[in-house]
Amino acid sequence: MNGSLLSRRVVLKDFLSPSPLRKLQALFQGKLPEPEPESTFDLQKSPIVQPAQHFVFLNSASSETQLDLDGYETVYSPFGKRLSHKHRLWLHGVLKFHRPLRLFQEAECHEVVHTKQVGQKINPLSIAKENVSKADTLPAQVLIERKIYNQQKDLCLEEDRTLYYTNKDYLVDEKKIISKSPSTKSWVFTPTEVMVFRFSALMFNAHFIHWNGPYTMSVEKYPNLIVPGPLLITAMANFFRYSYPELSTRIRQFNYRLLTPIFVGTPIRVCTNDNTLAVWLESNSTVHPTLLAKGRFSLD
Repeated sequence: MNGSLLSRRVVLKDFLSPSPLRKLQALFQGKLPEPEPESTFDLQKSPIVQPAQHFVFLNSASSETQLDLDGYETVYSPFGKRLSHKHRLWLHGVLKFHRPLRLFQEAECHEVVHTKQVGQKINPLSIAKENVSKADTLPAQVLIERKIYNQQKDLCLEEDRTLYYTNKDYLVDEKKIISKSPSTKSWVFTPTEVMVFRFSALMFNAHFIHWNGPYTMSVEKYPNLIVPGPLLITAMANFFRYSYPELSTRIRQFNYRLLTPIFVGTPIRVCTNDNTLAVWLESNSTVHPTLLAKGRFSLD
C-alpha cells in the first residue's frame, strides 16, 4: 500500500432510543431466526445494544445539498472532497466491545477519518475493467476509526471501518472464492428491495446503490441493487447470537470482511462453525458455493 494518509475528525451524538431496535427486529423477522424471541425481546428489562445493532445509531445526517454525487456522505469520500471515483464499497472492519452500550441514554461517537491511496495492483473486490474517463484516479481506501462513549463518558465500543473507492466496473464472471469451510448451523435468506430500503432508512443512508435501480444499473453498471454492508454484518452477528446464546455476553471482538458485492434478490446462506467461532455468508449452492463474506468472534 502506498500514498499519503490524511485525517479529519467528526463527532456524532445520538439518544439511544429503543425504537430503531424494534424496527430492526421487524426488518429481520421472517428472514433469520431471532436471537431474542419476541416473548423475551423486552428492551425495558434488558436495555442493551447488542453486537452490530449500533449501526442504526450515531450516523451522519447532512442536508441533501451536502450529499455526494452518489447520495452518500461527502465526509467519507477520499480526502473529504466531492467524489471522483465511480464506485464506493464497504470492505472490512473490526468491532471491539469494552462495556455494554445502554439504551435511554445519550451517546457520543468520535471519528477519525483517514484517506489512503492504494496501488492499482490491489483488487480486493470483484471489480474489473477500468473506467477510461477516470483512469488516472488511483483506487483509494477511507479508514474510519470510531470510539463510542456512553452518557458517563465511558468507552463502550471501538470500531474500524474501511471503505474502498475505485473506477473499475463490476464483472459478473469475475473469479470467485469457493467456500470450503464446513458449517455446523446454517440458514438461507433472501434480501429484498423492501428489506434493503428499510435498513438504509434506519441508517439515514441515501447511497443510491441501495435504492435507486436506474442509477445503480446504468451509471455504476451493477446488475441489481446492492445489499448494504452493515445489513450483512448485522445478519452475521444476529445469527451467531442465535447459534450460541450462551456466548453472547462474552463477545469482545468481531472481525469481518466483505468479499464481493451481494445483490438484492440473491439467496444467501449464513453459516457458523462450533469449533472456530467463525461466521460467514455464502451463495445458496450445493455445489461449490461462493464465499461472499466472513467474520470471526473473539470471546473473553
